[in-house]
Amino acid sequence: MIFNSNMNLIVSAVARLMPLLAVAMVACSEEIQLPGGDTAGWNETDRSFGYLRRADASANVSTLDIYDGQAAVEFQFGLTGNPRKAVDVRLEVDPALLETYNKEQGTDYALFPEQLLAIEEEGKLLVAPGKRPHPMALTLRTDESVDPAVEYAVPLRAVVETPGVEMDEGADWHLLVVRKAGTRPDAAKPSGVRTIVYVEVNDCSPLNAAQYTLKNSGKPIVDIVNIFAANINYDAVTRRAYIHMNENVSHILENRDKYIAPLQRLGIKVCLSILGNHTDVGPANLSAAQAADFAAQLRSVVDAYGLDGIDFDDEYASYYEDSKWTAPDGLEAPSSANYARLCYETKRAMPDKLVTVYHVGRYLDFNERIGGMTPGDFVDYAYYSMYGNTLLDGWENFLGMEKSQWGPFPYDISITSGPSNQIPSELRMRQLRNDGYGVNLLYNMRPYDYTEMFGMMADELYDDEILFTGELFSKDW
Repeated sequence: MIFNSNMNLIVSAVARLMPLLAVAMVACSEEIQLPGGDTAGWNETDRSFGYLRRADASANVSTLDIYDGQAAVEFQFGLTGNPRKAVDVRLEVDPALLETYNKEQGTDYALFPEQLLAIEEEGKLLVAPGKRPHPMALTLRTDESVDPAVEYAVPLRAVVETPGVEMDEGADWHLLVVRKAGTRPDAAKPSGVRTIVYVEVNDCSPLNAAQYTLKNSGKPIVDIVNIFAANINYDAVTRRAYIHMNENVSHILENRDKYIAPLQRLGIKVCLSILGNHTDVGPANLSAAQAADFAAQLRSVVDAYGLDGIDFDDEYASYYEDSKWTAPDGLEAPSSANYARLCYETKRAMPDKLVTVYHVGRYLDFNERIGGMTPGDFVDYAYYSMYGNTLLDGWENFLGMEKSQWGPFPYDISITSGPSNQIPSELRMRQLRNDGYGVNLLYNMRPYDYTEMFGMMADELYDDEILFTGELFSKDW
């Protein structure tokens, strides 16, 4: 899902998806393997099969909440094998598919009004030879004819019109279940303090962040969840930085209906963290051109998976790990100016999304304007990284940043006992709020019962009480 304020921005998102598909979405661009041991003929056109999928969902049925009257979804058409000629494909709405599905599954989804949706290029796609999937955008809007109490569906079917290429069995259709959701909720509270939580998705579910709400306001105590983490890698041949996502991050994103949408329905914003990967590249050593290119890739990921922004963490790049490190060909020496430029280009590529910075590393003196903007304009929030310690004036490292954008007291909340400075306290929470800071930073949320800790925070930060659903979510994939 993409929730932009301008329909033209939604449609234009497809153009930004092209650079991503070449280098970033590795899991989505791999060739699908068919059963059988002999693959010698798979590169021939008559042994190629097509498949349709939603970019952020692995199943044939997915859901979409349309907030603020408009939304867009990216679908992808891909081919197994490598046909030797271009393939013509048509993506169309198939009402008979919905009728059959309702009958077989016992559902009663209504057909979404066709006049309120549009398929990019009227659903026609020419697929060039190659293995990577090709994007097709579906845009939807709502008006008074769409009943928020009714569940609608858009039944989509892909039809191959090129002889010798068939659709893979069961992979030629997708049912998009649609609900008119009104205005998108916001977790912001009157005190102005944002609670930001990092979730290590290698072994933990982000759903735990949605289990704690405030009794009086009904809002979640968590404002922002950072999915930790994707990586920045470097291709020395093309001299291009690209996004790497391990299987856990990919699983969370590709199953956004299960792991991301429930948070967003409560008003929680979900961002993706980007950090180094023990290679020569990091956020602080891209050239201006590389930063702009990488920012475009990030925007593509944010759009494709309906995320709310990007969080940067300058750790695990080789320029920290090797004292004799020198910049390889195509990369610049790391600097605060380069790091700030990447943040600027990211905000420029997605001005409607969040850009945040985890305050760690040597390159954090963002003290110059870029493109007429101060770092305080293009970095929404920043926060200290040394758990249990304090950096009260860290916001001064970012020219133009306000105190309300800074988090001085970070905590690793996987630690629930130990020295008093390691555990969030009433005194620290009171100081955070009374002194005008705006970020309460919590790292590594686990499937623990945080009722007592969050109850204290609810009282000190939000003048409220905490409610816990009692559900805890461990890794289930």
